[in-house]
Amino acid sequence: MHHATFADRFDTSAGTRRIALVIVLVAAMLAALLPATTSAVADEHGFSDVSDDNVHLDNILRLSASGVLEGFEDGTFGPGLPVTRGQLASIMARAAELEPAEAPYDFTDLEGNVHAGNIQVLADAGIIAGFEDGTFRPSMNVQRDQAASLMARWLGVAPQADGPFEDVATGSVHAGAIAALNSIGVLRGTTDTTFEPAAPIERQQTASVVVRTLDVADEVELTLTVFHINDGESALLPTDEFPGAARFVADLTDLRDAAEADGSPSVTVSAGDNFLAGPRLNASLDDPDAFYDALVYTQGEFDVMAIGNHEFDFGPDVLADFMAATGDIPFVSANLDVSGEPVLAAFEDDGKLAASAVITKSATDIGVVGATYEGLESISSPRNATTGPVLAAVQAEVDALTADGVDIILMASHLQNLDTELSLVPQLSGVDAVIGGGGGEALGESYPLMAMDADGVHVPVVTVPGNYTDVGRLVLNFDADGGLVFAGAGSQLVPVELDGPVDPVLVEEVESPVAAYVEALATNELATTEVALDGRRQEPGVRDRETNIGNLMADAMLYSARQRAADFGVAEADVALQNGGGIRNDAVIPVGPVTELDTYNIAAFFNLVSVAEIDGTALRSALERSVSALPDPSGGHGQWAGITFTYDLDAAAQVRDEDNTEVLTEGERIVDAVVTRADDTEVVLVADGVTVAPDETFIMSSIDFLLTGQDGYVMFSADDLTRLGVTYQQSLAEYITFLGTITAEDYPDVSVDADTYTRFGPVGSFTIE
Repeated sequence: MHHATFADRFDTSAGTRRIALVIVLVAAMLAALLPATTSAVADEHGFSDVSDDNVHLDNILRLSASGVLEGFEDGTFGPGLPVTRGQLASIMARAAELEPAEAPYDFTDLEGNVHAGNIQVLADAGIIAGFEDGTFRPSMNVQRDQAASLMARWLGVAPQADGPFEDVATGSVHAGAIAALNSIGVLRGTTDTTFEPAAPIERQQTASVVVRTLDVADEVELTLTVFHINDGESALLPTDEFPGAARFVADLTDLRDAAEADGSPSVTVSAGDNFLAGPRLNASLDDPDAFYDALVYTQGEFDVMAIGNHEFDFGPDVLADFMAATGDIPFVSANLDVSGEPVLAAFEDDGKLAASAVITKSATDIGVVGATYEGLESISSPRNATTGPVLAAVQAEVDALTADGVDIILMASHLQNLDTELSLVPQLSGVDAVIGGGGGEALGESYPLMAMDADGVHVPVVTVPGNYTDVGRLVLNFDADGGLVFAGAGSQLVPVELDGPVDPVLVEEVESPVAAYVEALATNELATTEVALDGRRQEPGVRDRETNIGNLMADAMLYSARQRAADFGVAEADVALQNGGGIRNDAVIPVGPVTELDTYNIAAFFNLVSVAEIDGTALRSALERSVSALPDPSGGHGQWAGITFTYDLDAAAQVRDEDNTEVLTEGERIVDAVVTRADDTEVVLVADGVTVAPDETFIMSSIDFLLTGQDGYVMFSADDLTRLGVTYQQSLAEYITFLGTITAEDYPDVSVDADTYTRFGPVGSFTIE
């Protein structure tokens, strides 16, 4: 196993390197000078005011024997006396065997103070700081919470968000240090739940804290830096919001080079959603010679990649193309079964796709176990690929790696929400850190989060917001047996600023061709709109009410289905449904031209317009599903064509099982519903809450994602599905081109008046215009 010096365990800035130097000297001095404490020494310690049963005695003796912390001339130690800021500086400087600095001093109140040189040398190392008025106040007592922050900086431990002490205010400047040092045994409370943060730290307590800090530091044998991202989602081009792939990879490369400059290993991980449907991805799908998203990961020299849900949005074949384009980078998922998909099974046979991968860096084996969202089938299009329970699959793979002698094990998971990973860790054993994806959480100062595993070990859990806006940097310090000692202070989200260096290869080979492709779409005007088109996500938006973009999408599916009915030997569609989650632009398109790029931004996924024959009972159930989450927004919220209806939010909502695969209780929210068939005849489906046409047959047009029972639309089945060979983006483009002009009369902006609906809405506010 590679032995890392303490300097390896810190950020590469000059200030943190100076901190590391202090720790190096402290550890070396302790190893050479501090004797092992025995009961005989304890009995003869000579401090008249330190009893033999004092819990700090051994630590007092260790520091006094080396001259780090001395007693008084009268033979006393003063165990309960407070420690001042100047005294603590001298204790730490002596422990590190640092030469006191000479004047001039940084602080205005140090001239003539006995501790001045030691204060200055620690200030030079970046460990201590003064006050805004330029003073240091060496005679001020050090509080217990202040001592925690000082020791955390000295040791180089990352702050921890949550601790056990009820009297430490959440978010206080010292809370993270207190929680982190308590979790690794350096600091203890006055009780299990109290810390007394404002109390002065005593000399005897200082002895124990200093010794424990040094003991923990001495355990560290290896420092591993984990660089990670998730949810890149094809944000390849620089914008006013996103830095672009070339900026991201330039910063990632610089950070990794700096971390590895002294020989310490690093590993670079993606936690899934490595591409996303849309115009930037379509640049790859329309070019048989390039997969631009894959170039980001090969140029970024990623070591391993997890698999998210969006990788399956275009089906397993596109995922296979992406994997092939990533060269030798392994893909991991312990709970993904691809035996029913030959193109992916071939990668499994070759070892490119597996439950885990072992990455060897600096003669150290690092196991990375993957996990994919259990409900994959309900939110994407994996065809015959399936997912099983995460917990059992991950633990089995961790156990297998451990049996093979792999001591350091990471989990790279894409479980849609970091709370899922946080709830999973207490049930796991043997995972040293978790890199999550899918939730888009911005942890900020809470990075890394910590969760206690089944063995009582604190496990860092991290993620990044996505879209190449941040590099996650997790610094992990391990002992000689591969046990995690603590997460290092260099752990943080490193923002990728909009301006800065770029990777020239990605500028030329990714950004330039993708930008040209997107520009061509942006200049291709398909129609003109006389009304603002509302595609906002929620409150109000496509996930919690009717919008005119939702109406356009549903009408487009009716139009495309009817145009192609004869060619595919099916009847013309009566009703159309688009789920709000499939409308992706999250913006209002202003009055003026509507371009081909707009249609890609709105209809970003590879969803095929399809038709199926259903009965009135299934249609009523679909209506209930579409409003079941209200008033909360939901990706399953329906946008409809060919039907008008009202609903009652006070009535019982449809209830489905946790995985959205079975209706447990049918809803009672639909009050009235009327279908206008393709031949313009009307059928009353629901009257006064009762389904009056349960056996009537209707032709439903929707995307294949919904008609195969996904997103909670379990009343539909793939058995009678007919795909019509056109994506919902192509359908939308075709329809608005047919319209030429989108009028306010046909597609009013219903968000302007929250009480006016054109097709569906709550009881009492429903009008048809």
